[in-house]
Amino acid sequence: MWGFGSATVTSSARQHQSDPRWAQCGANASPVLRIAGAEGQFGENWTNGIYDVEVIHPEMPPVYVLRAGPYERFLYLDAERYWRVGSCEYKDQEKAAAGSMRSLHPVPAGTLPPAVEAWTVRLGYEDWSEQRVAVEVLPTPPSGGYLAAQPGTAPAVAEASE
Repeated sequence: MWGFGSATVTSSARQHQSDPRWAQCGANASPVLRIAGAEGQFGENWTNGIYDVEVIHPEMPPVYVLRAGPYERFLYLDAERYWRVGSCEYKDQEKAAAGSMRSLHPVPAGTLPPAVEAWTVRLGYEDWSEQRVAVEVLPTPPSGGYLAAQPGTAPAVAEASE
């Protein structure tokens, strides 16, 4: 397990309660986020990148999944109401420990990551630092999705039958 200096994990495995503010926040309207500017040992490969939204239930916080990174990483709301980038195991348990980045302050229900003003990033196994990290919504994908617009790929084209 990649606890990164979290020998004493204090978070419980409780689950978030359903809240209608999540349904009103528009997570599906901003399905792709980009995190940029995280520096330190866990910045470039563990935190920065493009994340795709997963809305499990409309009244629960969404989860964002790092796309095509060297490590499986998730941007999730932890049990203490901080947005946090961490592993699948920690995301599933909503653990408020370890990870590579978290919001500086807890957030109210319905607050998506782009609305967070301050972030703290793990510099090493024990040290964290407040950093100017950009968490921004990317434009809506083109028809066929982002993959269709990537160089070297082509969307599937149906052959016309005559």
